[in-house]
Amino acid sequence: MSEEQNTPTPEQKEELDLYERLAKETRKAFEKASKKSAEALDESLAFARKEIDRAGEFSKEQLDKAEIFLKRDLEETAGDFERLGDKASELLHPSRLGAGLLDLSTQLLNNASDALKKLASRADSARTYHSGEITGPGTLVCKGCGKEIHLKATGHIPPCSGCAKTEFSKKY
Repeated sequence: MSEEQNTPTPEQKEELDLYERLAKETRKAFEKASKKSAEALDESLAFARKEIDRAGEFSKEQLDKAEIFLKRDLEETAGDFERLGDKASELLHPSRLGAGLLDLSTQLLNNASDALKKLASRADSARTYHSGEITGPGTLVCKGCGKEIHLKATGHIPPCSGCAKTEFSKKY
């Protein structure tokens, strides 16, 4: 969890379990997709949600919440990969690669880059994180005082221990 997170309540534990299950089922569906694209990821998430909903263990509200948090985290991850791709482009200068490897690398990177850019472009509205929401591991920065919260595992975001504010951004 975090240096600052408390033990989750039974309700929070159930939310975390649903988030993890939705992520796992989405990954399994995405692995089976013939094309790896932003659209395929969206379809995989929708399929995973339907499968979990069909089991009848969770309410629509719980599923909505988990889906929103998972989409936000996936979009943030896409942004991370886009930044990584930009850095790789700088490091993998064409003059350093043979023609065959260059062609293959170009095709792979272009396909991955296009999919990641689509995901990242949808992330703009999901950049603010709030206390009580679920998010994956990483560092959040309080928008009120700048204090960092280090999440070591998927969990609920606590209020800032520095100023008690509830809005955060991700640190890269």
